[in-house]
Amino acid sequence: MDLGLLYLAKIPHLFLGHSDDGRSIAMLLGICGLISLVIFGVVAGTVVRYTRNYAAKAGDDSTFREAQDEGKIESKFAILFLVLVIALGSYGLTVTWNIDSVTAEKQQQPDLIIVGHQWWWEIRYPGSDAVTANIAHIPTGKRLLVAIESADVVHDWWVSGLGRKMDAVPGRTNYFWIQADQPGVFEGACNEFCGTQHAWMRMEVVAEPEEQFQAWLESQALVAQPAVGDNAKNGSLLFNEMSCATCHSIRGTTSEAGIGPDLTHVASRSKLLAGKITYSKENLKAWLSDPQAVKPGAHMPRFIFSEKELDDLTDYLDGLK
Repeated sequence: MDLGLLYLAKIPHLFLGHSDDGRSIAMLLGICGLISLVIFGVVAGTVVRYTRNYAAKAGDDSTFREAQDEGKIESKFAILFLVLVIALGSYGLTVTWNIDSVTAEKQQQPDLIIVGHQWWWEIRYPGSDAVTANIAHIPTGKRLLVAIESADVVHDWWVSGLGRKMDAVPGRTNYFWIQADQPGVFEGACNEFCGTQHAWMRMEVVAEPEEQFQAWLESQALVAQPAVGDNAKNGSLLFNEMSCATCHSIRGTTSEAGIGPDLTHVASRSKLLAGKITYSKENLKAWLSDPQAVKPGAHMPRFIFSEKELDDLTDYLDGLK
């Protein structure tokens, strides 16, 4: 693929820059990569040149090497590389400090709280009852402070172009900044191997204008609407009878477990299972029918439903918009 097309395509990579922090990271990587390439070229060229010019030949005076081996070129290279290392190190530390802003992080409440689970992301919005899974919404043009934690093993949040990578570590809260200059949907993935379904522990950040974001946040903060229709009502009862409520929360009901993803507005999400499948009633039914067939290793057990029970439960969850 052409590098220009790669940059323009919606493919996560290190050189995307959708925020000031993202552009700083891309610039740092670009400068370090370019200088490293130049150094490689200089060193390789020097080795080739001196190998050709000064390699021992049959009949050469054995003192020839000693006369030329005075260490001058090594000294010059040592000084040059020391200067480069100091310069690049200073530049890298400056970029890192500007992105981290550790002092500022600890002096204010985070705008988002993200918790890594095997294998999905829980996203909370302090000051609101809204809880989502795997898809975070943010307002454009605003630098947001994120607190990230882990409920089990080490995970790593990374959405290219919006900010730095950050580990989610059990028993510890880390902080980082996230920002999107323009509206859009930005994809990312867990960057720390975390088990069987690590490859399908993906995330999306939806950046939208402030008014749109606030409207979305208000809608997500609402409790679930009562089930409508006999099938959905039966599905609501089944949700509690079949132990679904021992893991999942649906605000506005007695289901408040909070172990698995919050399902209050599950039908409003564009994707399920941390990006494994797009949301549709058919895909939802397939997941409920046999979770291990859809996402092997997931912590959701398989329940034995009749076809009627499966349809009722699907109708109920599909109504949670």
